[in-house]
Amino acid sequence: MANYNDPIGKGGLWIKEGKKGKFFSGEITFQYNGHSVTLKMLGFKNEQKEGQRPDYNLLAIDAFPAKEKKVTPPPQKEENDIPF
Repeated sequence: MANYNDPIGKGGLWIKEGKKGKFFSGEITFQYNGHSVTLKMLGFKNEQKEGQRPDYNLLAIDAFPAKEKKVTPPPQKEENDIPF
């Protein structure tokens, strides 16, 4: 069971009004693998609440510091490789 007196992170939620109604906007900062990570999220009321489905759906919209995606450039053709 979680110990609420010793959390691994802290954050907050804000209630906002949008075109389709109210929703939550939130941010939490926590420790993961020895470094600090900040997660931004949105929460929407579940309109199709049945059985064990949650009351609100949460969407992670950003996390930082995020690891950079490694992009390998395409191989460069030399003049000798061009057929003509």
